[in-house]
Amino acid sequence: MARPIRALWSDEIGHLVTPTLSTATADANYPITNIKDGDPANVFLTSTSSTIVNIDWDHGSAVDAKIVSLHHHNIPAGTLVKVYRGATQGATTMDGTITIATYANTGLPLPQWLDLTALPNYGNFRWTRLQVPSIAQKVGIGEALIWNAKRQDVRSIQFPYRRWEQQGKRTFETGYRHKRKLRLGFRFRWLEGTILRTNADFATFLSWVRDFGNDTKGFLYILDPAVDDAPLCEFGSDVFEQNFEAFNNSPVNVVIEELACGPAIPTS
Repeated sequence: MARPIRALWSDEIGHLVTPTLSTATADANYPITNIKDGDPANVFLTSTSSTIVNIDWDHGSAVDAKIVSLHHHNIPAGTLVKVYRGATQGATTMDGTITIATYANTGLPLPQWLDLTALPNYGNFRWTRLQVPSIAQKVGIGEALIWNAKRQDVRSIQFPYRRWEQQGKRTFETGYRHKRKLRLGFRFRWLEGTILRTNADFATFLSWVRDFGNDTKGFLYILDPAVDDAPLCEFGSDVFEQNFEAFNNSPVNVVIEELACGPAIPTS
């Protein structure tokens, strides 16, 4: 397995400008600006269905963008979501496709990503567009993020490691003391293990920790670049211990938690 891909919140450039809708209309309670606030549970939603949705970012000047990621949405599996970049609004000099994968749970898709560096005509451009084709429902998106870094400078979590998943439920008792469970409709995942590193590696890891601490927004963490699963994460602890087990060998225990995306986004 290749080294994980990560990007810091300070690498995210979409939130630096205000995205606009060149087609479709946002529901007044779920504005387009919700796609850049770092909270996948706070969603954007169109006010009508069966309309092409074009979301545009004007970066002001030509900028690099290496990854586009989607975190929480209601777009049907199999839909071809386009990512375009160019010198002018709507230009398609760079043309990429995110094929919406089969949902892991009803209403709860896994986060997806597109490696822009692998596209023909990859380069620096002023405009970025995310295009959702016309579908017979309202379109909702939790986060649509644009990252100008594709970091693979930290080693992977070592075997054995643990992956956890929680399907949110609430247990209650009836008047007859029968226990019942209420599905809350959210998914929560986290990863726990050890990263082996040299002393120099630890300095890189520590800069990652400090970047997260400076802003407290999430970071992108793709454990396996061969898998279409790109969660927006945070550290499960704000304290990290550097262990010196041997010369130039400093393993670190980490817990990486996915930011919970909230319940399924409505389609009507």
